Amino acid sequence: MGARSLYHFVDIEDQGVRWRFDHGDLLASRGLCFLCGGVKIVFALIVLGVSQLRADVVRMRGSDTLGAKLVPMLCEEYRKRQPDLNFEIAAEGIAISLPDFLAGKADVLMAVRALRAEEMERFEKAGIALKRVDAAMDAFVIAVNAENPVRELSRAQLEGLFAGDITNWKAVGGRDAPVSLHVRSTASGSYKDFKQAAMKGRPYGKGAIKLPGGESPGIMVRKDINGITYVGPPYARAKGVAVVRIDGVDPLGKDVGRYPLLRHYYYYYRSDARAEVVELVRWMSSSPEARKIVAGIGFLVPNEVAR
Repeated sequence: MGARSLYHFVDIEDQGVRWRFDHGDLLASRGLCFLCGGVKIVFALIVLGVSQLRADVVRMRGSDTLGAKLVPMLCEEYRKRQPDLNFEIAAEGIAISLPDFLAGKADVLMAVRALRAEEMERFEKAGIALKRVDAAMDAFVIAVNAENPVRELSRAQLEGLFAGDITNWKAVGGRDAPVSLHVRSTASGSYKDFKQAAMKGRPYGKGAIKLPGGESPGIMVRKDINGITYVGPPYARAKGVAVVRIDGVDPLGKDVGRYPLLRHYYYYYRSDARAEVVELVRWMSSSPEARKIVAGIGFLVPNEVAR
């Protein structure tokens, strides 16, 4: 293995699939634990070297919502068909990954939103044409501590809580206790997207605690009896967390198509991408095997959601 030092990221490679995690995420979460290639691997504050990149590596960067679990599982499944293909998966957040994608340091961008007009313009000026396909859908699930009695909020109440207009749970039918906000880090696309979806673009309330990684907010709310956060469906079923209905709709129920905080995820790749990249993205976005994995994790499969 040709190694080099890493100061900002931890790279973990197993069975030809490489995970990259922001070192700050490890500091905040005190380690990561996941199942890879049938072996349970636990890493805590370890900085590893990485092997030199090879021509048979597909580099995927972007959202940790996709890159932390869904994309690694898809890549492991895909390697059963293409065993000589390897993957570098860097779940860094779209803000960090976009410049690298523009510079050609990534083959696929994992995005929790459509690229904005000004972002697309940067690619156009560089003479780069992009292709976009649907990856998955899910919802901003509002989660509170399981001991919090609040189980339903209106859109107006939700905005008031996260914008800091409502600072005591008693105002929305809960206990007489201060509201504790837990939100994603500013590097996450979800940080901005939730503001647009739930708060009309307003800033978060004073004292909101910013957390890295898609799982961290839920972990913190389990420990904070007065906490509230937003998470993806895969993290909303954890013990110690209760899901809050919005305008009467359960984001994990059969009527999720009417849920007001749905969001779409995408894969972007260059129009002149290698054949291996194009075929991989096509398989991840449309094959029955991939759709089964998407649904199994807890995401929604595009075009299968009834509205």
